[in-house]
Amino acid sequence: MRNSRLTVQVRIEAESRFCIRHGSVRAADARHAGLRPGPESATVKLVTSEDIAPYLPAEEAGADGDYLVWFRSPSTALVEAVLQRLGADRGQVYRYWYGGFGAHLSERQLDLVRRVPGVLEVWQDTEGRPAPLARVPPAERVDGSYIISVADGVSPRAVAERTGVVPTGVYERTIHGFSANLTDAQLDLVRRDPDVLTVEDDAYSNGLRVAGLED
Repeated sequence: MRNSRLTVQVRIEAESRFCIRHGSVRAADARHAGLRPGPESATVKLVTSEDIAPYLPAEEAGADGDYLVWFRSPSTALVEAVLQRLGADRGQVYRYWYGGFGAHLSERQLDLVRRVPGVLEVWQDTEGRPAPLARVPPAERVDGSYIISVADGVSPRAVAERTGVVPTGVYERTIHGFSANLTDAQLDLVRRDPDVLTVEDDAYSNGLRVAGLED
């Protein structure tokens, strides 16, 4: 089970984590991520660091060269800065989500991305490239309940319907997606839907279920 520093990050700032998906990176976001804003608000420069982000191999069948890169501070603007630092192009990126991206990287690029200070950790992706599943510690989970984020412009209800899932909540503000109780088979099906960006455990926060706080 991938249960590391990311489990803390998954639940941080539930009210704001999706608010910067479409805009330029703010100075505060850039500083938190270890990046330095340039003269334009949408420009960031990478700051060198000796720290190396943890690498987590796939728990199932790993996909050679496919990696999921998680940021400390979510922002789509950071993706461009990181790709530029890696000398990578958009053709290598096969998935974007609020907290990072999935890309096919060389061994050199993998080493470089782990040294970017804005990167929290890097996972080896699994075969088939399913949507990332972010876990929280077992004691905090609502067993069998998940929060699913879907691509912009896609109806969360439509995704739930075509995967045979009955939503327990549909969200349009803090996230774009839905929550649902899923069997293992349904979880696998939802993760392989092309419009699903991420799946994460529902969790208890101060005695309340996070899924009930999203909107």
